[in-house]
Amino acid sequence: MKIGVTGTRNGMTFHQMTAVTRELRQRLQCAPNWNDAELHHGDCQGVDVHVAAIAQGLGYVTVAHPPTNDYHRAFHNSTHVLPPQHYLDRNKSIVDTVDVLLVVPLTPEERQRSGTWFTYRYANRVGRDVVVFLPDGRIARELRKVSDYR
Repeated sequence: MKIGVTGTRNGMTFHQMTAVTRELRQRLQCAPNWNDAELHHGDCQGVDVHVAAIAQGLGYVTVAHPPTNDYHRAFHNSTHVLPPQHYLDRNKSIVDTVDVLLVVPLTPEERQRSGTWFTYRYANRVGRDVVVFLPDGRIARELRKVSDYR
């Protein structure tokens, strides 16, 4: 089971943190082999490093896909650190590697010129399952393009 995360450098709201933690815990409990549970992140400040820390605490193997530009890099102590890539290439690499992408945006509406929303659009384009954790606590599940808002 491989899970990816993309999100804002501003960090998560309380609602997002609660929902993401619950999601990671549930997925780990449902995994056929929890030793194979991986969390892939972009190694940037904010959501990436916060979700990686939560995942490590739950027992996930963490895999960092760092950017070539260190300005916003978190240098998270991940289990594995891959070679740095340009931001958009790195985001595609995360999506191409995982089964599901967790999206933790700053805003509830999709925006252009946003790495988080770029990654969301790419994941949809290539058919990945996507779970969006909106700032107000709503969760949108897009399972191969089928939306289920709760």
